[in-house]
Amino acid sequence: MHNSVRKLLKDNGLDIVEMKHSREKTICCGEGGCVFPVSPDLASTWTKARKNEAGTNQIITYCAGCCASLGKSVKTDHILDILFEPEKAMKGAVKVSSPPYSLIWHGLILNIN
Repeated sequence: MHNSVRKLLKDNGLDIVEMKHSREKTICCGEGGCVFPVSPDLASTWTKARKNEAGTNQIITYCAGCCASLGKSVKTDHILDILFEPEKAMKGAVKVSSPPYSLIWHGLILNIN
């Protein structure tokens, strides 16, 4: 899965910069596992870590939960938005889907510069 998503991005002309915590070491945003409602302080720590790792770079994820959660603190887009609406996604103009129209795919966050 990790390689496939990266290949899709590279095949579409994007350069990928791996974050310190990527692939099997990715830090969860806490939304999909319901960490945020149970322990908001812990989830906020994870979000801050992702924001610090991304710096001014854009995060690309295939998890709808991470896209919504991290997107509150750092520029974050879903891979499908990058693939299907690249111009809008890069400008931050894509309307984020919400349930029941979203799918949650978990586990990958990329740093695109």
